[in-house]
Amino acid sequence: MTIKEISDITEISPHTIRFYEKKGIINQRLIHRLPNNYREYDNEIIEVLKAVKFGKQIGFTLAEIGIMINQISMTEISNTKKIEILQEKLKELEEKKRGIDEMRTMIRTKISKLENRK
Repeated sequence: MTIKEISDITEISPHTIRFYEKKGIINQRLIHRLPNNYREYDNEIIEVLKAVKFGKQIGFTLAEIGIMINQISMTEISNTKKIEILQEKLKELEEKKRGIDEMRTMIRTKISKLENRK
């Protein structure tokens, strides 16, 4: 598949796909150079890019996503380990949410005080 085809399917720009390549998030075994120096991608890259997109949506950093993708490609991660990783990320997100909720409360309080001074 060409980068354009991959981009159309995943809705990830060719620029971003190349960025992921440079950062090592996309394993080089999924990319083949043609005689004209164009890249040709294995179909497996679709699943990798979906995993990257999902990971970003739920708050994983690209570094964390890269580590997980590379671990999966080297050796199969057990479902138990996947659950452990996701539970840890959920815990981090819940902590961030608590912090955001506290900030929202502080802002509402400040707005209320300012409105009472009108």
